[in-house]
Amino acid sequence: MLFRLTQDWPVGSAGGTRRDITVPTGVQIDGTDPQWQGTPLPSMMPITAIAMDEEAALALMEWYPEHWHWLHFGPGLHIDPIKARAAYEKRFPGGAGK
Repeated sequence: MLFRLTQDWPVGSAGGTRRDITVPTGVQIDGTDPQWQGTPLPSMMPITAIAMDEEAALALMEWYPEHWHWLHFGPGLHIDPIKARAAYEKRFPGGAGK
């Protein structure tokens, strides 16, 4: 699950540090272990982040369900199948047979 920031992301004193942190534009963040320069980051990415893979796109759609039209998707990601999968997973958590 990979995200790229499209603008600076001020995260405050993330990870219990005593200094304010701003992650700069263009940084790619692994959403499975979000951190920057060794400092843990909030697990929820900003709405302006670009989803670089399908899992990241699904995460953005889960975090911002009413704002999917504002979300950004990286090259090669097709929105319609991702929206369909998100709707399916919302309707049938854990799968249709469960």
